[in-house]
Amino acid sequence: MKIKSLVLTLAVLLSATSSLATVDHPSCGPLPENEALIYESQGIVWAECDPWEACWESNFLQVQERVQTSWDVHVHTLYLSMTSQLGPEWDNVTRDHYLALAAEWGDAGSHYLAAKATVRGDDAAKHLSRALARNPDFAPARLAAARATAQPRARQDKEALQVLLGTPEENLRRYQELCPTRAYELLREATLAPYEDALRTRGAIRSHEINRSLDRAVLATGYSWVIKSSLDPEWLPPKDDVRWLESLDVMPVTLDHIADAYEWHGNTTGAEATRAVIDEQFLCSNLGGLTNATPYRRTRQWETLHGGNRGVIYRDVSAARDFFNSMWGLAKECPNTWNRYSYYVLDALSIVGGDLSDQELLDVVGYYNELYPGMRDTFQGFPSPDGVLADQLMQRGLHTNQAFEWAVRELDRVRRAREDDRREGDLDFAEGGFEHFYIIEEAAALSRLAEAHLALGHRERVHDLLAQARSTLDSLVDETVVAEAAGKVREQIARLESSHDKTPSTAIAQEGKPKRTITVDQEPWKETRIPLPPFEIPDLKGRVWTLSDLQGKTLLVNIWGEWCPPCRSEHPYLQKLYDRLRDHRNIGIVTFNTDGVVPVVKKYLAERPDLNFPVLLAATYHRQLIQTTEIKDSYPQNWVVRDGVVVAVRSGFDARTPDEWVEEMVDLLKRAAHGGPIVN
Repeated sequence: MKIKSLVLTLAVLLSATSSLATVDHPSCGPLPENEALIYESQGIVWAECDPWEACWESNFLQVQERVQTSWDVHVHTLYLSMTSQLGPEWDNVTRDHYLALAAEWGDAGSHYLAAKATVRGDDAAKHLSRALARNPDFAPARLAAARATAQPRARQDKEALQVLLGTPEENLRRYQELCPTRAYELLREATLAPYEDALRTRGAIRSHEINRSLDRAVLATGYSWVIKSSLDPEWLPPKDDVRWLESLDVMPVTLDHIADAYEWHGNTTGAEATRAVIDEQFLCSNLGGLTNATPYRRTRQWETLHGGNRGVIYRDVSAARDFFNSMWGLAKECPNTWNRYSYYVLDALSIVGGDLSDQELLDVVGYYNELYPGMRDTFQGFPSPDGVLADQLMQRGLHTNQAFEWAVRELDRVRRAREDDRREGDLDFAEGGFEHFYIIEEAAALSRLAEAHLALGHRERVHDLLAQARSTLDSLVDETVVAEAAGKVREQIARLESSHDKTPSTAIAQEGKPKRTITVDQEPWKETRIPLPPFEIPDLKGRVWTLSDLQGKTLLVNIWGEWCPPCRSEHPYLQKLYDRLRDHRNIGIVTFNTDGVVPVVKKYLAERPDLNFPVLLAATYHRQLIQTTEIKDSYPQNWVVRDGVVVAVRSGFDARTPDEWVEEMVDLLKRAAHGGPIVN
């Protein structure tokens, strides 16, 4: 029986059925035979590596330098792809940059890049429309328009999009005429909107794509296979194609396709033997496509043999423990590799963790400690090591400092994931959608962090975090949608409150402390006059600062905590300001960190070697100011301090371009230094 559940990476080579032109339009790219030459032509020494490897930074810095002097649209597209992996602050900067270029230049290339940079579907469609209006033969815009109309984003009207940009087939046909040697790109997009004539491009696979990349050639043929089978359900790949695949270098992607071809032709024995080779030689590899990669197939086989899905397995404690043992054994065979084994170990740990010995749990923690540093941004989905391991360690009272660090990272991860998805505009936040899910996860993360603070004796932070967790849950528009999950978080909050017999509001009133908050929207500067009391505060380098160090100077003093995402987003801007003012004698910048947990601060800064502005460990001093002055416990916060007196305060952070922010701060400090007004 033929397999119908094809994925994009299923592939065998289809013989060409028609003659093919070999001259591409200039906008298809200057070097279609070998993309590596694009880097060479730009003077980029390119290394094949993943974003968590050190060589990736070298790649990025070179590309970043080239986009300042080159208007090669492919280099800029590569730059956009790379900055998308650096976090929201980079997304904001690159988006604003390319939108400004489109407004200034108005050509097809600048509008195409603006469409790539913006995260809003309607805005992207407008820029693509303008790109095609400026130059109907701009090939990258044709390809992007085909994808945009074949797979509209949330809340986009498909028919209206096609009126604006043309149908997917219209755009793909034009791209095919413009770029006859680009089989990989065309066939990849044609899988979303199949049409028979797209298969004419398959002749370019052997003549061009195989020169660009063997993987690309195999993938391109796979796309053509998907297209052909969707148009003709009775079609079978020629056996000659299988022989061609067998002649290629052994790698997961080709072996996957050979196995699939065998299965399509009814050769079950051959398919099983081929997949056995994959399991033997590529146990840890995620290459070769999601559904045929060895980790995926191994985990699916286990689920099928034990009830069909993990939900069934987890109802039986014994089966769940067997599942954990199987996944943990496979994960240990693949150290420093994040794949489905790693994911399922975490998933099962939340069910069977209580049955593990302390040493077994610590072994699992050690595995993820080694895996985590290079993979931090990979853990955007759920579960992640952060929350699961923090829970397990705290339940046993093990390694409370490490549990605290995991809990801090979990809250950060949830907030970053929520903000990233919100900015993408694809999750129907306006109608509820996944907003409920993120509210529950953030409330749970706040509660978890409160428990970690409690374990470390930070009583004042516990009350504040539990209040934030309750407030977060109260923001649910319709709690019935997630009643069970919300109930569990509320039970956790109640348990922690009763553990020291105070409600958050009572605790705050008794201790006389205002609530520590994150200011989401940047507030305007407020002029004030608050003389700073004397202090002796060490920085991370061992220097002890005193009030006399501020005399005769005008400084920007930044208040931050490692737990505060907007604070961390502001740090690249502060560093840029520090670099700008490094040689000034009378104006400058220092920062007050208020975490009170030095290892956490040191670890954060060790992971950010680009930050070297002064960090004073001012938790106790800052708490004194909150209790004795009108300064609020709000984050992030900036003070303008002249001769030891706070003359202006502003809470919040507005992520504009770094240059704009720096120029504003420099101008502000210069005015303050000369006794001028802070607020214009």
